[in-house]
Amino acid sequence: CNSNPVAEFKPNRRNCAWPNRIDKAMRKLVEMEILIIENVSVGGANSEFGRFLLQFGNAGFSSPMKHPDIIVHAYSTNDVHVNSVTDAADRGVALAEFVEGNLQRFIRQVLEEAPSDDDNCAGRSTATAPAAPMLIVLDDYLGNEQTKLSDTMVFNSAMKRLGVYYDVMTISYADAVRDIVYADTGERWFSAGPW
Repeated sequence: CNSNPVAEFKPNRRNCAWPNRIDKAMRKLVEMEILIIENVSVGGANSEFGRFLLQFGNAGFSSPMKHPDIIVHAYSTNDVHVNSVTDAADRGVALAEFVEGNLQRFIRQVLEEAPSDDDNCAGRSTATAPAAPMLIVLDDYLGNEQTKLSDTMVFNSAMKRLGVYYDVMTISYADAVRDIVYADTGERWFSAGPW
């Protein structure tokens, strides 16, 4: 975060989070006030929680954002967190099945999002209202929660399969840097350790 080229602020944990960084980068790129970027999630949330935000609270968007054009799903790290591992075990399903099921339900929720007559989408009829938002699924999980490589890759695998099946955009920062990180066999930052 300290070498963030789009930063015009003193680095802190919240400013280093990707929603704030993308907001700053897009504002520099566009140089117009046409973007509203809202982070409506909370730390520690996974796809299951994100789906409930969409389903029951219109994701907490303020009025101009009631029907967003783009939603970025960035729950990959928490989808394979120890809490999700425990939830999967408690439900008697494999982690891969649990993660893929939650991601698929999230994707379906986004694709089914359509303004109702009650929403009236800023005075427009639902016939001319915007379609479901564009969904971007982001994978930024390199892994330090699991001791097996196959468990480390469950989100990545599910994202790729479901991205193709539902024709949604997927981006994997983890794929871009995985070989570099894993090549350093002496590191301990991304290595699995006791929870």
